[in-house]
Amino acid sequence: MRRKAFLLALTLAASVGAAQAAPIVQTAGVAVIDFGAPSTFGFTFGTPVAIGSASSVTISVIGAYGDGARNGASITPTTPGALVSTNLGGGAVASAGGAASFAGAGGTGGLVSLSSIAVVDFGAPSVFGFAFFLPTGSPISSETLSQGAVAGGIVDGGFDGATLNGQYSGGGLAQFLVKAGATAIGSHVVGASPFDDTSPFSGSGSALIPCSALAAPCDSMETGLSFTLSGGGDAAAMLARHELGGDALAGTVLATYGIESGSGTFDCATIGGCTLLTTTLSFTLSGGGDAAALAVRVVVDSTSVPEPGTLALLGLGLAGLAAARRRKG
Repeated sequence: MRRKAFLLALTLAASVGAAQAAPIVQTAGVAVIDFGAPSTFGFTFGTPVAIGSASSVTISVIGAYGDGARNGASITPTTPGALVSTNLGGGAVASAGGAASFAGAGGTGGLVSLSSIAVVDFGAPSVFGFAFFLPTGSPISSETLSQGAVAGGIVDGGFDGATLNGQYSGGGLAQFLVKAGATAIGSHVVGASPFDDTSPFSGSGSALIPCSALAAPCDSMETGLSFTLSGGGDAAAMLARHELGGDALAGTVLATYGIESGSGTFDCATIGGCTLLTTTLSFTLSGGGDAAALAVRVVVDSTSVPEPGTLALLGLGLAGLAAARRRKG
């Protein structure tokens, strides 16, 4: 009878199995404009951790970059092939992201407003709204062309999917207004929702705005961004471009930065344990009032280790089995 009890203990120990620690997830976003001259940007994000074993690290970056002067735009990693990298205490363990560029729209440009934003919802579903204003300088009293574009990307912070929904008419993500004082003379909405974390998103549109003397001269332009994020620590990054006047765009003024990913491993036990996960973004924009908006996700998975209780129970079962065999002998 005792032997059966000891064997039962051994079977129970084997069925408990190993415990898997919950992964550590870091999400972040950056949004920048170079304001004319080529510029190098650097950002570092830190997340406290307590890791004492081998871990796998995966990293991804997504977003958009845009042209402020119709002369093209480029985004170049400071370290070739490493727009973004992670560190657990012993050097980079994962990196991702490469250079991207486009030639630009060309033609005769008008007055340009370029805006960029990045947000994190920190768990709960969240609504975000932004408005950017630019005076026209001299009031415009003739019909003029308004052209707007928006692009960006989102990353999933909770392994439950990430969705972004525009809040303007028809699910639009961005609204471009031309105003006379406080009165909107004309507007157009771009972007169709919902967007998800499987690819970057973009949209564009234009409208002829009747800035005639009878309707009152147009004296400002406004760009609005309004959307909801689904929650779970999701992050979004996007930029919008509004051009008033000039000829119709024939080429690209905004481009999406597709999902770039990388992975690596690091054994925190070799340095006595890791206490801080750092993620660094470092890149150069080409100048001419160009912009970039990027969202990043890092996931650290510790190696599975048996629970202490399981190990003790397994030891008890083995000892009991040995005792049963001695009694039988």
